[in-house]
Amino acid sequence: MPKGEVYKVNPVELGKVANIQVTEGQTVKIGQVLLELDTDLAKSEVERLEQLLNVAQLELIEKKSLIDRALMEVQTRQAIALADSQGQQAAIAQAEAKAATLIGQISQQEAAKAASEERVERLKPLVEEGSLSQEALFQADQNLRERTLAITQSQGELNQTKAEINRLQAGLDQKAGERDTTKLQTEQRIRQLQSEMTQIRAKIGENRNLLASAKTKLKQRYIYSPIDGTISTLHVGKIGEVVQPGQNIAEIAPQGAPPDLAGKFAQSRGRICAAWHASTT
Repeated sequence: MPKGEVYKVNPVELGKVANIQVTEGQTVKIGQVLLELDTDLAKSEVERLEQLLNVAQLELIEKKSLIDRALMEVQTRQAIALADSQGQQAAIAQAEAKAATLIGQISQQEAAKAASEERVERLKPLVEEGSLSQEALFQADQNLRERTLAITQSQGELNQTKAEINRLQAGLDQKAGERDTTKLQTEQRIRQLQSEMTQIRAKIGENRNLLASAKTKLKQRYIYSPIDGTISTLHVGKIGEVVQPGQNIAEIAPQGAPPDLAGKFAQSRGRICAAWHASTT
């Protein structure tokens, strides 16, 4: 075989030979595995990174679920709070209407009381003169006392109604404050979860890059033939032998190469092998 008409094959990483799949004189095809370096560490690293990636992706799904749940909860709470608020406002409106009725009623009762007082004062001289019986004055006094009592009762009911209005309004204001606080806390929680999701996405991107690199390194544990040809020399003879990066482990003579191209092959084989290794990773 003319000198130079061979391709030198070398690994790109340090490793122990785990499997030799060719022998000297054997015909090989481009891309065919020539030998395999130990892959335990490389496979373990790929599996580790795949597990980390899966965990991060599940964590991302969980955070998204928490955000969806928080949004649903705040919407439900707001709907309940709105219905409760409307009920409170209706109760306040009803109490205010009652208070307005009582105020009008008290005004009428006070006018009636004033009329009763005037009647009593008008009847007293007549009773003293003897032109009117004492019974008539007694009835007038009784009527005045009843009107006074009615005013007292109406005023008491009005005070209770006003107190109820104040209680309902205070409850409405308190619930509005609680609703705003809950909404603010939920929004803060959602922002925190979104920030965590951003960090997880960054972690996922980093893990994907590391995984791609680890898979490339794993693929580099397999030494492939860069061309169609024949194994002219095999420099590795046993399993467990340690090979160094760039070490010449085999030489392959291309099929059908004319003798006058030997020099060109000798000059370009290293560059072609390196390019082939890069294109297959």
